[in-house]
Amino acid sequence: MELRRKVVGYCRVSTDQQADHGISIESQRQQIVSYCNRNNLDLIDVIVDGGQSGKDLDRPGFKKVIHLLESGKAYGLVIAKLDRLSRSIGDICKLVDQYFSNQHFALLSVNENIDTKSPTGRLHLYLISVFAQIERESIVERVTTAIRHFQAQGGKVGCAPYGWRYSLRLDERGNRILEEDPQQQAAIRRIGELFDTGKSVREIIEHLTAEQFPPQRAKTWSPNAIWRILQKTGKHTPKARPLVEHRKNLGVVGERALDLRANGKSYREIARELNREGVRLAQRNKQWQAASVADLIDRTATKDTKTAYGLAYQLRAQGKSLREIGRTLLAEGHRPQRGDYWHAATVRNLLLTRGDTRV
Repeated sequence: MELRRKVVGYCRVSTDQQADHGISIESQRQQIVSYCNRNNLDLIDVIVDGGQSGKDLDRPGFKKVIHLLESGKAYGLVIAKLDRLSRSIGDICKLVDQYFSNQHFALLSVNENIDTKSPTGRLHLYLISVFAQIERESIVERVTTAIRHFQAQGGKVGCAPYGWRYSLRLDERGNRILEEDPQQQAAIRRIGELFDTGKSVREIIEHLTAEQFPPQRAKTWSPNAIWRILQKTGKHTPKARPLVEHRKNLGVVGERALDLRANGKSYREIARELNREGVRLAQRNKQWQAASVADLIDRTATKDTKTAYGLAYQLRAQGKSLREIGRTLLAEGHRPQRGDYWHAATVRNLLLTRGDTRV
């Protein structure tokens, strides 16, 4: 059978419970198989991502799908529903531009009847992705509101702090009551004793391991965990460091990084150049890394309202909608890379660039 008929299927569920016990995976798999049989497609594999969120594309199963496409083993990707692929407009647009436009590869969705081999199919895909993102943002908003309300009522979210545990007793609101964990409280006292005798953090870790005091969740003790306990017990006060925004030469260093970025340099290349030039932020002697350069550019670009990104960031911080931001950008003379108008999706993609001056 010719290569252009070979496809790979992809399934995803959001929680491990669904992956292990639900019918969602099997339902998606059956829909994909039936679709391929009806359309005479050669289904070479069905790859599953169990317990994976749809907020981004950083998933092991999806990476295998991309590898099959790029290696030429498959021509198309079949999904049961678009939100199984992603709930992010930015991710959907990126995938279409990189893989599923110009008939490079085909994206086929069973429920939405999407086929990106045609312009109409790609338009249909973009429209549905907008609603998928709105649904995800609504879910996040509802969950966040519920958690905040629960906390306002005195409820505890997350695991108990080290030294404590949740008992089976309930308070008047039905929440489990915290009680001391004898073994962990003994470990806290032991950490304080060792610190008072002048032991270093590394030596404290060695003693705790030898005396079989286990950490809360990790397999081994970390220096940060020891420092946090010492800080909570009043044994250690961390040195106050000025915020990055308060560094006197932030503007100068940031402008240098932006200039290098405008010349097409990657974050890693900018870091090497700044280290070679000996450029440092005030009261910061560490070598530049790609991540710290990205943070520097982001902080610098968000303050410069003369750029489209900086203006959009400030307006977003003020609570403006994407459409309102688009109208303001147009009024200030900023034009998008493509087209004459700032649509909501275009503004969102601009904000996702983290201050890339090439946009």
